[in-house]
Amino acid sequence: MTYYLHSVPGRLRVKIPQLRHRPAVAETISAALAFEGINSVRIKSLTGSVVVEYDKDMISENKVLGAIEASGHFDARRAVSCDTQVQVATSRAAQKCGKALFGWAVGRALEANGLGLLAVFI
Repeated sequence: MTYYLHSVPGRLRVKIPQLRHRPAVAETISAALAFEGINSVRIKSLTGSVVVEYDKDMISENKVLGAIEASGHFDARRAVSCDTQVQVATSRAAQKCGKALFGWAVGRALEANGLGLLAVFI
C-alpha cells in the first residue's frame, strides 16, 4: 500500500488508502492528532485524505506524521511525495509517446514500399 504525502511548512496532506469510506479510521486519526500545536485537522473519508494545519514553530512535520503512524494508519517508508508521482507519470507518458512515434514511423515506411522500411532502420 502506498501513501501520498505533500507538505509545506505548517501544512501537511496525507492520502491514506485504508481511510477511504471508513469513518472509524478517520476518528482514530483525528484522536491521534488532538494535541497542542495542531491548528486544524480535515479528514475526508470519501477520498482518504487528511489535511493537517499546524504551528511550525511549536511542532515539526515529523511529530505530526509520527502521531498518524502511531495510530497504525500510516507507514512513512511507503510514502510517496508529489515530485515522485510527477516523475513516474512523466516517464510513463514519454514511453507511450515513444511507442506511438515508432508505430507511426513504421506505418509510414510500410505505406510507401519496402525500401522505406529499410530507410527507417538505417
